[in-house]
Amino acid sequence: MYSADNKMADKVISEFELKGGENICVFYDDNWMVRTDLTFFDKEEYVVEEGEEVEFTLMGSDITYGADNTAKPVSGAVLELTEGSNAPNVSEAKTDAQGKISYKFEKGW
Repeated sequence: MYSADNKMADKVISEFELKGGENICVFYDDNWMVRTDLTFFDKEEYVVEEGEEVEFTLMGSDITYGADNTAKPVSGAVLELTEGSNAPNVSEAKTDAQGKISYKFEKGW
């Protein structure tokens, strides 16, 4: 399976025409009949200064076969940071009903 620009593709990958600049995500789902969500942040890139608090918005689409895959905010998710001198680190805060979560990047990121 694959998505292009955070949307599930509507054709097989060999028929997808690249125009340039697309964000392609290829993944494997071993049971396409069980709910699967494609999640992504509202921005492709964040520029963060040391000590700055940043607000992220997490969106998601139910990509289960036959589901409405309109992107909606994801609530109840945590940030899991896997790089930097403080990694691994999981935020205590969770995304709110609008999919928003804030995180302050301390020294070492």
